[in-house]
Amino acid sequence: MASIPGLLTKSKKKCCKLEEVVDRKIKKLSGGMVRRLGVAQALVHDPRILVVDEPTVGLDPEERIHFRRLMTELGRDRIVILSTHIVADLGSGCSDLALIDNGRVAFRGSPSELVGRAKGSVFEMTIPPGREESEIPVGFEIVSREENSEGIRIRAVSGGDTPPSGAKMRIISCP
Repeated sequence: MASIPGLLTKSKKKCCKLEEVVDRKIKKLSGGMVRRLGVAQALVHDPRILVVDEPTVGLDPEERIHFRRLMTELGRDRIVILSTHIVADLGSGCSDLALIDNGRVAFRGSPSELVGRAKGSVFEMTIPPGREESEIPVGFEIVSREENSEGIRIRAVSGGDTPPSGAKMRIISCP
């Protein structure tokens, strides 16, 4: 890794936390370290715009947190364009976002504006063991699904329709 020209300046090693792995071969690095190395490579020429596509896919929770912090730090003095389907990846460093649906911008604004639009539309419900998800009426977009001892917990967006009986409306807030 040390032979990549211009890559491991002191500031890039520190920013991407690569100091402890400088002598390792790239194929010996963890997935998170490889992602950090990719960011360091992207920073070699100090770009004003940094584009990252799904940077946290496959990372463990600790590495995801590190990556969110790194993107926030990098966004202080450059534009960071981040493509993700994981809302938590936006983190507190996001001041302007665009949601793209089928190739069209469906929303553009601040995270707080987006949250304001979603108020009263997000609900959760638990489907008891032995019942089927197909029992949820059509017209709700399921955004997360988690199995636990109580059954299957579904988080969905109502899109203006009345949530199913037994659903709990979620109070959502900005990250």
